[in-house]
Formats: sequence, structure tokens, C-alpha cells
Amino acid sequence: MLKMDIIERLIEKVASALPDNLKEIPEELKLKLKRNLHQALNECELVTQEEFQAYLQALVRTEARVKALEQKLAELSPRDT
Repeated sequence: MLKMDIIERLIEKVASALPDNLKEIPEELKLKLKRNLHQALNECELVTQEEFQAYLQALVRTEARVKALEQKLAELSPRDT
């Protein structure tokens, strides 16, 4: 999901949480909210679910390679007997 989609959803949630007499948020306030939320999200260094899954899969593959190399190294190392 794109950051702007997240920001839009957050703004809608904020708007729905406001009292009825404040539900209609002026456009200027929406723009300021978008700007501030975008800046806050960038500072948090958030990643999308898809990016997270890609990193997770890369980590799993790397762990498997390390285990295979450790096993190969153990087989090649002279054993103390």
C-alpha cells in the first residue's frame, strides 16, 4: 500500500473521531495533516507489507545458505578424535 493511501486512511479516521460539529475538515487542514503525517511516516522509516515479506523471504534464504555452509564446513574440518 502506498504511503499516500495510508495517510488518506489516517486522515479519514481522524475526521471520523471528531465531534459532529467538526466533521467537515477544511481542505487547508487536510493538506496540513497530510504534510505532517507524510513527514512523520518518513521519519519512522516504515515499509509496506510487501517490502517486509520480501525482506523476510531474503532472510529465510540467507539463513538456509548459512546453515548449509556451516554444515559443509563441519564436514570438511578435521575432527579431533
